[in-house]
Amino acid sequence: MENKENNKFEHFASLFHDQEKSEQAGNVLDDDFQAVEKIYNLREKVNKIAQLTLGEEAWKKIEWRLVEKKSFTITRRLRNFRYAAIFILLVALTGVAGIMIFQSSQTKNKITFTEVASSTGEMREVVLPDESKIWIGASSSLKYSSEFGQKNREIIFNGEAMFDIKKAELPFQVTLDNASIKVHGTKFLVTSYSQGSNNEVILLEGKIKYHDKNKSYNMSPGERLTDNHLTGNITKNQINTEYYCEWVNGKVYLDNCKLNDLIFLMEQWYGATFTFESNPLKTYKFTGVINKTETLDYNLNIITLTNKVKFYKNEHGVIIIND
Repeated sequence: MENKENNKFEHFASLFHDQEKSEQAGNVLDDDFQAVEKIYNLREKVNKIAQLTLGEEAWKKIEWRLVEKKSFTITRRLRNFRYAAIFILLVALTGVAGIMIFQSSQTKNKITFTEVASSTGEMREVVLPDESKIWIGASSSLKYSSEFGQKNREIIFNGEAMFDIKKAELPFQVTLDNASIKVHGTKFLVTSYSQGSNNEVILLEGKIKYHDKNKSYNMSPGERLTDNHLTGNITKNQINTEYYCEWVNGKVYLDNCKLNDLIFLMEQWYGATFTFESNPLKTYKFTGVINKTETLDYNLNIITLTNKVKFYKNEHGVIIIND
């Protein structure tokens, strides 16, 4: 009986001793290990106690308590791991949520553009978000951002158009290829093709300011400003605004316009290709009215009546020669 009791004690004592070397011991916290070590160091005292007559029920209680202690240590360790895993998961989810919110904010703040363009010989009416109206002529285009009317009232323009701008706190700006026009509320005409040789601005109502790379020019109603891209010269002269109000109906009044500039406009209106027989013909001047609603031949006859030039057609387009 005594040997049996001693064997049981040695078995339980070995549980503590083996923990020091086993892989499982590596998972036990330092405080727990120290407690085990103290118990192990008291093995001699425990051995004496073990020599006493212990019944099976007593050994079962000791065994249950040791197993409970061991189970509690492992359970507490697993619980700590579970808490750590939950914490890491929450951090990860927070990071993902942050990325999604950032991406959503970027998408929300993304600036988009609306572009309107006309084809050869076409005129289109455009109503902007601030209720300003623009009639764009042939082969023309305008573009404005989603911030229009909120942070700015800016449009990017190429071609020819009549502007009827509503008054607002934000100034209205027309950005051209190499210049810009700032207005508050007014009506004016602009001809500014990126392939053309000049910009022309005619003010019908209100006030505007024309900006080029170097200077600014204030304009009053009844003034026409011409900005020559080739020479860099900018000139202003008085005009009769009544003639130019008919522009939206297709009537284009030209005063002392170079034939080269007129032919360029007709290429946009009709999609035809013109060729000058000689360069001096380009400097001929034309004064009169061209009606864009009429045919090409009709308007060529008008030009022939007022200039010493003739037009004839071949498979390559229209040739301009001296009369």
